[in-house]
Amino acid sequence: MTNQQGSSAEQGPITPSSENIDIEKVAHERFQKTIQENGKKLFLGLIVALLLITISALFISSSLAWVIGVGIIFILFIASAENYSSVERVFWKKFADDHHWKYEETGSCQEEKAILFTAGISRQMRNTVSGVVDNHPIRIFQYSFNIQQNKQKKVYSYTVFEFKFSGRFPHFYLNRHDDQFGSSTGEKVSLPTEFEKEFTLYAPRQYEIEAHQIFNPEILSYILDSDLRYDVELVDEKLFIFKNYHINNRADLEKEFDKAHALALKLAPILDNFRFEKIGDHSPELS
Repeated sequence: MTNQQGSSAEQGPITPSSENIDIEKVAHERFQKTIQENGKKLFLGLIVALLLITISALFISSSLAWVIGVGIIFILFIASAENYSSVERVFWKKFADDHHWKYEETGSCQEEKAILFTAGISRQMRNTVSGVVDNHPIRIFQYSFNIQQNKQKKVYSYTVFEFKFSGRFPHFYLNRHDDQFGSSTGEKVSLPTEFEKEFTLYAPRQYEIEAHQIFNPEILSYILDSDLRYDVELVDEKLFIFKNYHINNRADLEKEFDKAHALALKLAPILDNFRFEKIGDHSPELS
């Protein structure tokens, strides 16, 4: 990464932590410590909860016992979830601090136009990191949404890398076939035969030439050769790179950001200078 000096919003010298922080490992260690320090109280609370639920099962009229029992278990569950979330927040804040970037616990995707930000329900953006790299504003964050399928809820989780450019371009969506979620929104654009098994490219009607200009064989080959298993989306002046799952390991986060950043640098000469003209009455956004 190229360091930018001059303003507080820009990236300063990078001083990554020497330890390979793993969220799940830290959360587990903290949970074990809590068990060791408060094990008797937690065990007693669980026994009381189970006893109250058993009483409610034997005596149907004892609905209060059932409510109290379930309430105790719910509180224990929430405490465990909050333990993991608190470790996550520390993880992402340290990542931001080490890069001299800004950290926020939550973010909003209501004004974003990318396809995945309009998919499903219960959309959530959290642990947002923002800064400037190579004169390009960037954001990194966790994003998730739910899809209801046959009365079952499926959760889709991503780590998202966002880069902002000087140019402005139509809405393009490159779907990597081995990604967990894909959309068929927009007009399908033909690709060279050697790439058809790996990608599907979508663009607004009559913007096929611009789509091929950006996602040319050199870029597609680079994505394959670099093992970038991402969905890539361009909207207005933004490049979104969607990595499957929430990354919870510092080494993995650094590695995946470097890969996303390398792709952004590869596209920068085109995207910083890209200017499109609206064709007829057709909107340059996917529809």
